Amino acid sequence: MKKILVPTDFSQNAGNALEFAIALAQKEHAEIQLVHACQVLMTTPGIPASDVMQAIQGSVKKAEKQLLEWSANIRKKNKVNCTVCCKDELVVDFICERIRKWKPDLVVMGSKGATGTKAIILGSNAERVIQRATCPVLMVPEKASFGGLKKITYATDFHEPDMAGFDKLLDLAEDFNSKIDIVHIAVTEIFQNKLKLNKFMEGMSRKLIYRNFSCGLLHGKDMCKTLEEHLAENKSDLLVMSMHKGGMLKRLFGNSLTKRMTFHTHVPLLVINGKGK
Repeated sequence: MKKILVPTDFSQNAGNALEFAIALAQKEHAEIQLVHACQVLMTTPGIPASDVMQAIQGSVKKAEKQLLEWSANIRKKNKVNCTVCCKDELVVDFICERIRKWKPDLVVMGSKGATGTKAIILGSNAERVIQRATCPVLMVPEKASFGGLKKITYATDFHEPDMAGFDKLLDLAEDFNSKIDIVHIAVTEIFQNKLKLNKFMEGMSRKLIYRNFSCGLLHGKDMCKTLEEHLAENKSDLLVMSMHKGGMLKRLFGNSLTKRMTFHTHVPLLVINGKGK
């Protein structure tokens, strides 16, 4: 991993995601690019175009100044190379543009905190980035703290793209000497799922040199709750899923991740897009 893109809106949640990205960058000897999209909303009709442009330019200049201050502090304090990019553009379009042009190995974003609950709900911007990104996207909850990646949970439906997603995870796991816990949530047909699990594990064992992983079958009618409980019991530092048609991510949360994706606040979620490089 050489490049980590970190979008920020200067919120506490985004700041926490940045701390997570810095810790990864230090371990991976990677560089960070901090990006911010300025969106100046003018709701009063009849405002002169010159005033609108002045407001936009002022907003961009202010945000760029803050980004440069953060970047200088990261280079000095954390010894991580950090550049910045700020533009007047829609948030998701800008992030995806930076992904295309800068070609990061990972995007690290804050997830949207759910007030008054012990869960996080993925915001609509984060969901759209996940849908469109061609590289893995790491969503960091507001209360998450980086303490290494000792245990990684990889949720799978045994599809071929899940194997490719697992391959992309291995470099990170090897650098942190992580134990990878591969799980499948079975609602019915336990015997058939055990056969699939055994076949999947045999395929992994033949293909991979990395051996610090295990496979297991979870059972529960409420898939989200079953996975949440497993993450807590396993003390997972990271949850990983592949994004592809018919995969675990879709099966768990349907077409709208925003409405249904909830997890304990301390567990970051890494989504590996099946169409990625």
